[in-house]
Amino acid sequence: LAFLAYVDSGTGGQEKFGKDTKEVETRFAQERRKIVARFQEQQGREEAIRERQVRLFSQVSPASLYSLLASELAWTGYRQREHFDLEAKAYDEKIGRKLAESREYYFAPDQGDGRTGRALVTNPDLRPYMVPFQPSWVSSGSILWSCVLPFLVLLLQLGLAYGMGILGLGRMDVRS
Repeated sequence: LAFLAYVDSGTGGQEKFGKDTKEVETRFAQERRKIVARFQEQQGREEAIRERQVRLFSQVSPASLYSLLASELAWTGYRQREHFDLEAKAYDEKIGRKLAESREYYFAPDQGDGRTGRALVTNPDLRPYMVPFQPSWVSSGSILWSCVLPFLVLLLQLGLAYGMGILGLGRMDVRS
């Protein structure tokens, strides 16, 4: 509507068009951020629930517990994924959204007076936003602390298996 008013006003409506579009873009960006935040929050909750279930069920099997520990220590487990998601969200908010919103299209349809429809495309300077994404690693201390309990459970399982083996084999009668 602002572009249509600008087209109809001739050359004098450029300031009003700029003000109106800035206001609409700001409102749109705020609403979009709310929706994106809601989706990301829901995804984060689901991921945390799934991680708790994986950690709980991995306590049953030494192989799965070992896999869980190995993935965390190799920086490919939940802690690193969570850290990466937070960094990616921050990058998207600061850089990605700016790039996505950098080109705007405005259209004014044919008004039935024989004129054809009109369009305007704006391209702001993108150079300040051309920053590459640089992920980082979760600190080793944080990873080690999250691995302490699974490691102790793995040692407990190993001790139980060893004890049951000694007890079972010690009662066997082996004759030549």
